[in-house]
Amino acid sequence: MTTILVAYATKRGSTREVAESVAETLRERGFAVDLQPAATIDGLGPYDGVVLGTALYMGRPHPAPGAS
Repeated sequence: MTTILVAYATKRGSTREVAESVAETLRERGFAVDLQPAATIDGLGPYDGVVLGTALYMGRPHPAPGAS
């Protein structure tokens, strides 16, 4: 079975909600899906595909927690 990672970065939770919807749609289509915050991902080895979502602030992607 194809396994897809849906990873997201969010400040207030709305990007997580979108990621959850994407993950559910993929599951309905028969994919195995792992939904995780992007900051917790250690590697991409077990995945056949990746969907990455983040909010944009002033035209730039949301930084990881602790990033400068």
